Amino acid sequence: MTVRIEQVGGVVIAGVLSRTGRAVALEPRLNTDAMKRLHGGPRFRDERDVKLLRCLPVDEGEGTKLRWLSAGPCVAERREHKAVEVDARRDVAHRKIDVVEHSRILTARVTFPHARPSKRSIPDAVRSRRIIRRVRVLVLGGTGFIGSFAVKELMRRGHDVTVFHRHRGHTGLPRELDHIHDEFLNVPLHHDEFRRFAPEVVLDMVPYIDKHGHGVLHLRGIARRAVVITSADVYRAFARLWRSELGPPDPVPLTEESPLRARRAPDASNEDRGFDNVEVEQAVVIDPAFPVTILRFPATHGPGDPQHRLARYLRPMVDDRPAIVLSETLAAWRWARGYVENVAVAIALAVADERATARTYNVAGIDALTEGEWVRQIAESLGWGGEIVVIPDDELPEPLRQPYDFTQHMELDTSAIRSELGFRETVDESEGLRRTIEWELKTLDEVPNLRLDYGAEDEALTARF
Repeated sequence: MTVRIEQVGGVVIAGVLSRTGRAVALEPRLNTDAMKRLHGGPRFRDERDVKLLRCLPVDEGEGTKLRWLSAGPCVAERREHKAVEVDARRDVAHRKIDVVEHSRILTARVTFPHARPSKRSIPDAVRSRRIIRRVRVLVLGGTGFIGSFAVKELMRRGHDVTVFHRHRGHTGLPRELDHIHDEFLNVPLHHDEFRRFAPEVVLDMVPYIDKHGHGVLHLRGIARRAVVITSADVYRAFARLWRSELGPPDPVPLTEESPLRARRAPDASNEDRGFDNVEVEQAVVIDPAFPVTILRFPATHGPGDPQHRLARYLRPMVDDRPAIVLSETLAAWRWARGYVENVAVAIALAVADERATARTYNVAGIDALTEGEWVRQIAESLGWGGEIVVIPDDELPEPLRQPYDFTQHMELDTSAIRSELGFRETVDESEGLRRTIEWELKTLDEVPNLRLDYGAEDEALTARF
């Protein structure tokens, strides 16, 4: 049996695979000159600098399927000819990889303690290709907060984009963009226009809005595949947080395989919300001939955020309050966040990269800060000199108490999209926060229903000190 080894940059080279019990030996045979030629020179000095992204088996009749031997990065580094041990952050086999140097030949021994196939396995021929080229993309939505950034990122990368949306006024999108204007319920009436455009990928930014059914499914037989945006609210942990599905906290970080909610989202109040995100995810993957990529998003902040996620803390800082009061459990609560331009990059990668076909990915920043850490970062960026006061939950005045179970964290494991698609943040966290604050301050007086109670905070501070 042979394997193909996909290197950084999407170049595929051949290696030899042999199997003894539960161990696999892998010997990529590639000399230094060939390595430099394949990868453009300076990134790889010699074989010992290779970064293997995945090993894809080719079945030659032996009846053995070894799927995704290296879904996360397996790094061989030059360390004085000593063994390098690498523990993958996450993959279906939870494998352990030892990388050893042998006279300019790299050998990786891969051990599978509990190997099992992926629930959504797809053909090796599809997974082994990394396609970076111009793609024709039909976007459903694309004029809102995240969608507008996603469309701009797709265009910046040179893709051919058409947007179907219901806004006939100013959208803030580039003028050269092609638009189809109509209500979402009329999506099925535009098949002729869709066929003329002949999109390769359809991206649904608002899959929860009823489009006379699920939007991407109307493009079967027209587009090759789809990308659908949902959020981390699909996880059962979200229901635990809201106390709508009782039970002990689910372990974090949440992976793409973590349990999903059994009931409708507890915060579903948007009048446009025809479908729950869990319902969306289950419905759009019904046709194997029309593969759908699902991106589960974090709490996303940035210019244009309709939820004004920072306003709750910016308002008292601008009002020059001496302190912000947090309950003990809230201050320690971890919540996956992401800056809008960075999550737009994740969308663009999923649209253009064939390796995303039929995959589900969590998207979020690397670090899930506690709420206390998050408020401190906002304060430092704004230059607010007040104090963050943490008070035990049972000592809080009633108006300051919240109904959530903050012992359920919402931290996301994003190792899959980082290792498989090479997702990286393009905007530094502090810069993204600065840009968000700059926009929030311009609109702060327009934000309704912040539900701030300075009187109750003063009562809590007086009792505390």
